[in-house]
Amino acid sequence: MKCKFLMAFLMLFLVCYSGCLFKEGYPDILYKKYNVVKIINTTIENKSVIIVYQIKSKFGPLSNVEGLDVDSKRDIVAICYYVFKNTNADEVQIICFYPEDSNLVVLYKFKIDRRNAELAELFDISPDQIDTYALYKGSRLIALGQLWVNKGLAKKLGLLT
Repeated sequence: MKCKFLMAFLMLFLVCYSGCLFKEGYPDILYKKYNVVKIINTTIENKSVIIVYQIKSKFGPLSNVEGLDVDSKRDIVAICYYVFKNTNADEVQIICFYPEDSNLVVLYKFKIDRRNAELAELFDISPDQIDTYALYKGSRLIALGQLWVNKGLAKKLGLLT
């Protein structure tokens, strides 16, 4: 009886302990760390497209990218990195909302294809290097994609002067 109890306890401990060893993966990390609320896989013009919906209500210091804060720039880099590294998507689109007056208003939209992400050297980094990449090369990734910022909302939030 003691042996069975000890064996059951040991098995339970190993299962719980091994769960702590596994790192979070895609898409869980996007939901937990980057305010992602929905991910849609679709096909547009015969291309595999992943659309990521995000809601932001807090902002960091201003970035050198017009209308984006540093945290949003990092989020764009991280979302593109995790989606491209973990899927065979041809294109990633990010639609970021801001809650205003009990409505969700689009703050920015970003889209980039796999080829341009490769040109921006996004695939040459590891997850630990996302913040550094965003700081030094994130503007290049954004320049190779298509960014639209809701200028009226960005001015109201102090993200544009």
